[in-house]
Amino acid sequence: MTDTTVIHANSVAETLELGRRIGAVLDCGWVIGLVGDLGVGKTHLVKGIAEGFRAPGTAAVEVTSPTFVLVNEYPGRGTLYHLDAYRLHCGEGLEELGIEEMIACGAVVIEWADRVADGLPGDHLTIAGRSTGATLRVWTLCAGGPVSREWLARIS
Repeated sequence: MTDTTVIHANSVAETLELGRRIGAVLDCGWVIGLVGDLGVGKTHLVKGIAEGFRAPGTAAVEVTSPTFVLVNEYPGRGTLYHLDAYRLHCGEGLEELGIEEMIACGAVVIEWADRVADGLPGDHLTIAGRSTGATLRVWTLCAGGPVSREWLARIS
């Protein structure tokens, strides 16, 4: 089993599709940390994750960046918690937001996760986005432990 997978997306549509693949296998208890420069497509990836995580027969939800509210919640096969850590500066901010409770009852996706790396569970999936052109993106998915390696195998 590998610790890292690299996926190329040639358009926003392909980034959304990658997100849907991730969301389709996402389970409660998962923590995904997203990193990458502003405009790389982290929120587009979360839009796809939320679509893939939706329970069958439920309506789509509008996914927006939680930059100013810090946490958005989306219903699915559990609750998808979408956090933005840009304004947080350490893992303590995650504790104050109730990260442990979120993990216990849902799946958590954190944009700008590198800003709160100390507050993330050791076994989480990191997805790093890098722009290689106007619409071209390289997404590197990296497992942080044995459970996230299993997650990564389910996505790949």
